[in-house]
Amino acid sequence: MSTEGHVQRTSGGPKEDHQDLHLIDEKMGKLKDGDTPRGAVQAPGPEKRSHERSGHSSPSTTLQEVESTPGPSKTVSSRPPARTRDFGVVPIPSARQYHPERPFHFTMILNIIFGFASTTTVANLYYCQPLLVDFAKAFQVSNDKVSTIPTITQAGYATGLLLITPLGDLVRRRPLLLIVLTLSTLLTMGVALSPNLLTLQILSFFLGVVTVTPQILIPFAGDLAPPERRASALSIVLSGLILGVIIARALGGIVADASGSWKNVYWIGMGLQASALGLLWWILPDWPSKVELLAATQSNQPDKKPLTYFTILSSMAKLAVTEPALIQGCIIGL
Repeated sequence: MSTEGHVQRTSGGPKEDHQDLHLIDEKMGKLKDGDTPRGAVQAPGPEKRSHERSGHSSPSTTLQEVESTPGPSKTVSSRPPARTRDFGVVPIPSARQYHPERPFHFTMILNIIFGFASTTTVANLYYCQPLLVDFAKAFQVSNDKVSTIPTITQAGYATGLLLITPLGDLVRRRPLLLIVLTLSTLLTMGVALSPNLLTLQILSFFLGVVTVTPQILIPFAGDLAPPERRASALSIVLSGLILGVIIARALGGIVADASGSWKNVYWIGMGLQASALGLLWWILPDWPSKVELLAATQSNQPDKKPLTYFTILSSMAKLAVTEPALIQGCIIGL
């Protein structure tokens, strides 16, 4: 029995024959264009891409194709990437690397180290206060000129709170904390080596800018701690901050009088910050940023605007005038 006869007996008419032949020609044309055997992976053609853009996928669509499909058709949320190195160079301890299937436990040791790091860094803002007379003698200037150092340091601190602290929502806080703590350690060493008053004033300003470690650690502790421990975790880190404010003034005066040099105060401060830096590198988890977590949960909502640096700054200005409880707390703090 010939093939033509079989086609004529099984077809329902000229119109259906024409449709069948058209489908056969279309399939043969695809095979000739790609020459890809059955079962092999081939790049999606224009028709497949149009189906993906319209939100329809073929039965043979793989999971990778669904994940890589842009727009509303994406149904599988992407997870924040796992990293093994900070800045591409510094290795991250394996126990501190982020794995979605292995949740990180907020321990009391980590909480205490957060408080210790807050103590050692916030002290940078207050070492200078009992040392003003020593500055005047060392640089042979009047007391009026050295009295500007605490003001300059606090001005740098306010600048860091405004410009650096919002980065905690945009980037991972582990590398951010390592950067600011490294800079504060180096700047503390620079203050101890200052040859004149102008250099001391400039370095004091930038030291204040990067002394924002406590303000990054406090919300970080709130994110890591379980709900039943969140209040106590925040109180420990905040207690470390307040302890640094108090102990820096006493330590500065005692060490300067006992050693005979104001520089030894900053050398000790540099050593304390270096030890805090080593502890944070060892124990700080590589937790995803809020931008990464939002992108993972809102991957199928393309209309959502991404969180940007200037969006955060504008939201801070908005909260300052629209939240009565926040305004009242700021007034009480002043």
